[in-house]
Amino acid sequence: MSRTAHAGFVLDALKQALHDRRPAKGSGPVHHSDRGSQYVAIRYTERLTEAGVEPSVGSVGDSYDNALAETITVCSKPNEITAALTSHGRANGVLLGGNLDMIAAAAGWVLPRLAGAILLIEDVEKGLGHIDRHLTRLLKAGCLDGIRGIAAGQFIGFNESQGWSVVDVLRDRLFLLGVPILGGLPLGHGPDAVAIPVGTRAVTCDSQPSSAEGTMGSVLEELTAIRTVAEMTEAFRDEARSRQLVEAMVWPNGRLCPACGSRRSITLAGRDTGRRSRPGLYQCCNADCRFQFTVTTRTPLHGTKLPLRTWLMGLWFILQSDKGISSIRLAEALGVSQPTAWRMGHVLRLLVLRDHPLGGTVEIDEFHFGAKPRRDPNPPKLGRGRKGHPRTTKTPALAVVQRPSSRKPGTPAGEARAAVVADLSLDEAERVLETAVDPDAHLMSDE
Repeated sequence: MSRTAHAGFVLDALKQALHDRRPAKGSGPVHHSDRGSQYVAIRYTERLTEAGVEPSVGSVGDSYDNALAETITVCSKPNEITAALTSHGRANGVLLGGNLDMIAAAAGWVLPRLAGAILLIEDVEKGLGHIDRHLTRLLKAGCLDGIRGIAAGQFIGFNESQGWSVVDVLRDRLFLLGVPILGGLPLGHGPDAVAIPVGTRAVTCDSQPSSAEGTMGSVLEELTAIRTVAEMTEAFRDEARSRQLVEAMVWPNGRLCPACGSRRSITLAGRDTGRRSRPGLYQCCNADCRFQFTVTTRTPLHGTKLPLRTWLMGLWFILQSDKGISSIRLAEALGVSQPTAWRMGHVLRLLVLRDHPLGGTVEIDEFHFGAKPRRDPNPPKLGRGRKGHPRTTKTPALAVVQRPSSRKPGTPAGEARAAVVADLSLDEAERVLETAVDPDAHLMSDE
């Protein structure tokens, strides 16, 4: 293994192999290749010709057209099908891999240890079930443990099956690893494919800045770009598309088992044969768990009979209404009954609830809310703030507001929380602050 991108180490390896085998002139040794993303250089081809080695595919002249420089830069192409896999991050390691079919065949035999490496994958004219089977086999065998990144090349000749595309299958399997992925590389069996120095030090990084959540950032950008009802209908056009959006929001860093928290899971039944009992059903790979789940399992949407696109459309209507939306209006917009819309409103508001504590500078104050009390012929006498005598009969509450990080115009406002309390005692205030405010925050109050 070499730490440089020079062709010298390849020539040294070829020289050693010829010395060990000592092939006779005209004996016809064959240089085997899958004609994929292997390292090919002019000096290497000349040395093969001198030794009388015949290539298994193509001709000696082909390598002159694919000859590489000492150091190359391969950029992701947006028109490549795997470009949608690109996630935020940077990886540095030895580049290993090639054709996915060959990698899976070499697993447990001659496949080198991939820990600390960047895995290059590409394939051509296989069913989606083959891709799923190969990647699942590599994952369950531990062959991909410790890899630092993935470089996705060309996947040619794959047709959509059961509403799944090759990108969906790759995302379903590769996001379990939690490593940066660079897709859209022109490497593989396509007509415009380039050669790449496998076995050398490589760096992969995406050129599009995004949040640490990667896919979650792109999903949020897509959802925030919706401005009209027509755009909303197009974004949530079918159930498969809506399920992918919900999975990206619920699992921003890869699929998690809701029972044990494991990142390893498989999709049940085959996509090519149509034996899936229902879309989006997964099973945990943990031997002590084996829990079957979907994206709605153990969430406020657990056990729902409504389509996910209906939930997403309802969420959009609620977020678009500055003063809220009634269950009657929501029922008319979604085509459901009023009791169903009433329950949807409560569930969706629970989903958008933020549970992380507030940091920075936080202000706290009390307030009272409620309607004007009805007339009572014998009203109780209100106290003057003495202990045990409330000043009002309205319900007390505690408000916690986070100050903006800057005073510059355009700075987003801080978040706010409110909670109903039994009284304005210190115990009630501590109960609210323990969950709403970060321990390191700077707390301000008028008391």
